[in-house]
Amino acid sequence: MKINISAPNIKITSGIREYVQEKLGSLEKYSSVFKKNKNKKEGGKETIEAWVALKKAKDYHHVAENKREAQRAEEGGKFKAEVEFLPPGKRIVADGYGSDVYAAINDARDKLKREFRQYSNKRNTLFRKGARLFKRFRNYSSQLFRNNEEEK
Repeated sequence: MKINISAPNIKITSGIREYVQEKLGSLEKYSSVFKKNKNKKEGGKETIEAWVALKKAKDYHHVAENKREAQRAEEGGKFKAEVEFLPPGKRIVADGYGSDVYAAINDARDKLKREFRQYSNKRNTLFRKGARLFKRFRNYSSQLFRNNEEEK
């Protein structure tokens, strides 16, 4: 997994970089839900990217996109972490607020986990629904076949 970190007015220390790598690296296990057929030309590997933007509250508070975001910033803390997770064919964005950078990263990671679970559950539900329909069709078609043989 490739993780890109940007922080306009925050000094990115090796501790912060390692913390982001550790926390977002643990989300790679959820990314298997998004993987499609592996491309043999590229060695069967699909790159997963994550973009992390760390900001101070004073940097974005006065230009918040809406009142709700400004209110969340006041309640949540002084730092904001925006994480954009880019598995193949999908884009997931989560933002987290916290009193320090680490808390903001944790909040964003928890939101990403929730998104992964929702997507996984939705995908499994659709798969099961399709399997049920196939089973009904198979049973129905076998009954029609039996009825046609009985009539002859």
